[in-house]
Amino acid sequence: MRPWPLSEEDDDGLTPEDINGDDLILQMRVRDAKGEWRVSEQDARLMVMRRPDELTGTFYRLYTEGLLTEHVGGPLKLARSKYGLDQNRNWPANWSTLQRGGGPFPLSEPETRAVATFVESHRNIVILQNYHTFGGVILRAPCAVDDKTIPPRDVDIYKQMGQIGEAVTEYPCTPVHDAFPELDDRGRRSTAGGFIEWTYDHLGIYSFATELWDMQTRAGIERPANDTMRVVREPSEDDGLKLLKFNDEQLGGRGFVTWSGFEHPQLGQVEIGGWKSKEVRQNAPAEFLPDECERNAKFSVRQATMTPQLAIGDVRVEKIADDAFVIRATIENHGYLPTYDSDMALRANIAKPVEVRIEGADPILGKAKQEIGHLQGRAAARGMMFAFGMAKVENERLVEWLVRGTGMVTIVAKSEKGGTVRREVELA
Repeated sequence: MRPWPLSEEDDDGLTPEDINGDDLILQMRVRDAKGEWRVSEQDARLMVMRRPDELTGTFYRLYTEGLLTEHVGGPLKLARSKYGLDQNRNWPANWSTLQRGGGPFPLSEPETRAVATFVESHRNIVILQNYHTFGGVILRAPCAVDDKTIPPRDVDIYKQMGQIGEAVTEYPCTPVHDAFPELDDRGRRSTAGGFIEWTYDHLGIYSFATELWDMQTRAGIERPANDTMRVVREPSEDDGLKLLKFNDEQLGGRGFVTWSGFEHPQLGQVEIGGWKSKEVRQNAPAEFLPDECERNAKFSVRQATMTPQLAIGDVRVEKIADDAFVIRATIENHGYLPTYDSDMALRANIAKPVEVRIEGADPILGKAKQEIGHLQGRAAARGMMFAFGMAKVENERLVEWLVRGTGMVTIVAKSEKGGTVRREVELA
């Protein structure tokens, strides 16, 4: 990876490393009277926060397992993380030089540029699903701003999709803005410059980021109604005990390495142990992975069924002379979403209208190729007050030509988001 903003030569302090040779980088607990942690009285494996009024006892500091560089005594310094550049903060929407992890400029990294080029060049993308770990939550745009700033119909559609996702995955769905309400130390939203905000804000694509795997729920820890993004909350001692119980009963104890003494070459006597975070906390353990994949794949399939679906409905040919005919075709959208995808796409003026053309005959009246605007989807029916009068979703449009010719002609309808359909009719 590319260190940012400092070079590797500028960093010194405690650097993560497997120092006891067990092929894992875990944690070190080091006795320190100033320490913030103590051993739980319920389970010696569990470290819990020292109480505000706790003055006496054995206390610890917790560090990542590793070695110190350029250490000459005094307070222990933590080396700057090599993960300073966050590729999910490197996107143009709401990017700022003040954004932590955002890089020197939007799309500065080859990986983000490659993904941006792919998405930008595939204008048929209607819904985008971005997978992360962990937390067991379906996050959606907007990220740095709240729902009040985006088109109301988009909010309604986001909520409808989110309800389906909640039913299928058993994860709650929430805007990123609501899940991360805090500001960073520079007064910026910590979620600015995110991928799904760019794809929604700039491209009008309904965008989701699911945080896969929720060990807390699996361990029987209840999720409060207002705590959708639970990974940002410090677990209680009771939570920690439930997680260890889950590890013992469901994982055969393999997810946690019991603390054991080690003579650190710089710090002296320490204990090394803790969770195998990548294997069981951040990612679903192997035996739970098929269920996670199945539930989330089902949601993606359900999302795919919501896309606009262009169709050619009724087509009629009326002969008015030996080689002159009137052709009338109904162009339809059978999908839930409109052919322009989102109101944000309309706001950004990037939604291409439906195009219809006729091949194999010469139009006398009506253009051979014409744009007919957009067709609504079934989503537009929400909010219509049918009980108080007539209402209709405008998801079909009549196109007419007066043509000269004989034999077979082809009607082609094309939508950037709804696909391309063809129908052959005979002039006879």
